[in-house]
Amino acid sequence: MPSWRIFPRFAALLAVAACAMFCAPRAHAQGGIEGYSTTTVSLSGNNATGYIAGASFTVTMTVQNTCDPDEYDGDLYTTIGNLGNEDNPAYSSPPNYFGPGTWSAEAIYTGYNGTDLGGEDCTITGSDAFVNFTVPGPVGSVTTATGPTTSVIAGTPITLQVFAAPPSQYQEFTPATGTASAYYGEDELATATVTNGTATIVIQTTGLPTGTYPLTVAYSGDANYIPSTSSPVSVMIAAKQTSSTTFTVTPNPLVVGDTVTFQATVVPSPTTYVPGGTVTFALGTSSLGTATLSTTSPYTATLTLPTAGLPAGNYAITASYNGDIHDLASQSQGVTVELQAQSPTTTTMAITPTTTVAAGAALTFKATVAQSVGNTVPTGDVSLMLGPNVIGTLPLASGTATAYINTTGVAPGVYSVYMQYAGDATDKSSASASQNVTILHATSVTGSASPNPVAVGSTTFLTAKVAQTLGTAAPTGTVTFSYEGFAIGSAQLGTNGQATLPLDTGALPDGTYTLTASYSGDVNNSASASTFAVTITN
Repeated sequence: MPSWRIFPRFAALLAVAACAMFCAPRAHAQGGIEGYSTTTVSLSGNNATGYIAGASFTVTMTVQNTCDPDEYDGDLYTTIGNLGNEDNPAYSSPPNYFGPGTWSAEAIYTGYNGTDLGGEDCTITGSDAFVNFTVPGPVGSVTTATGPTTSVIAGTPITLQVFAAPPSQYQEFTPATGTASAYYGEDELATATVTNGTATIVIQTTGLPTGTYPLTVAYSGDANYIPSTSSPVSVMIAAKQTSSTTFTVTPNPLVVGDTVTFQATVVPSPTTYVPGGTVTFALGTSSLGTATLSTTSPYTATLTLPTAGLPAGNYAITASYNGDIHDLASQSQGVTVELQAQSPTTTTMAITPTTTVAAGAALTFKATVAQSVGNTVPTGDVSLMLGPNVIGTLPLASGTATAYINTTGVAPGVYSVYMQYAGDATDKSSASASQNVTILHATSVTGSASPNPVAVGSTTFLTAKVAQTLGTAAPTGTVTFSYEGFAIGSAQLGTNGQATLPLDTGALPDGTYTLTASYSGDVNNSASASTFAVTITN
């Protein structure tokens, strides 16, 4: 151990060190004297056997200078180790302050700048002196140990922090060295090196039964310190948490070429610790991949895999949680994944704007095709079918296909239509449900009034003639006469396709009125309407 030397006024020493004890006096140009000083130091506190730990040491300094051999002025410092005294040529340390080690006692004189006894200017260069002393050991030691504040899971190391030092009355001492060993009863569990009075002992718990262990630490001692043993430190070794693992497969069943996602969920019991680590997904004994468990509840691990190139069939998959320092491993029940070569599909058909239109109207047929199993979008062609006959064929785009049909030239009637998906390499064919599309005869309405003009207060007869645009059959149904949206009345079409409604003009002012004749349509004929004018005169 190197000696401790303390210089409370180090800057002052630098100024005087060059001439500390060797400068001879000489005259200044102005007639003054420049001299030097000599400092000596003595240490007491020893006895016949030398210095001993716990003794009180006294340092005493003597200064002589060339200005006045019997007197001196200036600052004085006396130190022992880290202790010191200013302006006093002697200093005594407290008892029981120094433990084993090598220390230094020092005396410093900073010099003088003033006059001598004869009144002459006088400058004295400072000086210092020191003496080393050794306090031998061994002395007693105190060993303390601290351990974990919570229980330790079996398999997790126990860490003990160890401190070895002399009794507390020693304020300056050489740090302890040697070794520290942890014991359970008489069984030594682990050993560590003591450096600067401390050590860290790591005890492996693998194979140790669960329970409470009162552990002690034995310090070996060294040249300065006698061996000692700590008080017991109680450490509990607890069993690992159990765990349970479940997992899901999405989608299932699925089609070759789809991606499949495995998600495992791990539940610890109890929930003292957050489970960590990984989950391995396996087909039999062959690992499919490993995923890391999430750090928040629910604790899940997810793995996504492609199925391209795999043969169709059923696969039994398991998820195995591999455990960690706090949690035991666990394995899920097997889940059967059904991998199909082709997915069943569903095809739906939407017809807009309605399924009943007049001949000549436009219709839109939209097919939507989706997999019943799997998560890919079908490709291929869709055909619009009228019974066994193909009206038209379109390619799917993003799972849909739309046909636009103009019914001009289509004979009125009821037609059963559906849309047929042809399938592709991974998707089976399918057809939508059939829907009836009704094509009605287009009709026209001709309105008139008789008499027209009509005198105020007289009756005129409103007549509407309804006829098929392309056919010759007489439509049936009713005709409603209205003026600016307000119904005047309705009349039934006769066998001649004509409807008549009497109009009493008694309450109407004279003028010309634009009336609307609206035909309601029937099962074979489309609705239609037209306008005509009626003039009322005075």
